[in-house]
Amino acid sequence: MVNRLATIRSAKGWSQNQLALYSRVSRSTINAIENGNHLNTSVQTALKLARALRVPVEDIFQL
Repeated sequence: MVNRLATIRSAKGWSQNQLALYSRVSRSTINAIENGNHLNTSVQTALKLARALRVPVEDIFQL
């Protein structure tokens, strides 16, 4: 699974800490997802990130 989390987050000018605050997902989880170390992201986490970034989940995570 490919994810574009870092690209989308950076395009908004947000730090990992800001995304963590807005999404209520820990910064360490965001870092792990961005670095490809968190391969089994839960649906709940994916939805939180997508809502905070105001993009569809499919824009972040792609098969």
